[in-house]
Amino acid sequence: MTEAELLAEVTKRCDQLGLLHHHCRDSRYCDGNRGWPDLVIVGPQGVLFRELKSEDGRASRAQLRYIRQLRELWDAALWRPEDLDSGRIARELEEIT
Repeated sequence: MTEAELLAEVTKRCDQLGLLHHHCRDSRYCDGNRGWPDLVIVGPQGVLFRELKSEDGRASRAQLRYIRQLRELWDAALWRPEDLDSGRIARELEEIT
């Protein structure tokens, strides 16, 4: 599964659950530091910051830095296709619904 396919599946699930989500398709046109997570998901019970990667995709140092720092205040992590298969993504989305 590609990162784009994972993104499509996650955003579809967000829509089904009524969760707000934001994804900037081309971060080169966004202001700020490099490495901002791919998705911000907002629900009545919380906010998730998620970097998405394919099975063999590698997170950059800037992406990992954002995840580490966001984790101190929010729920920030990296999701891969295996997280969809294991049910982790569904569980984490349900937790903020």
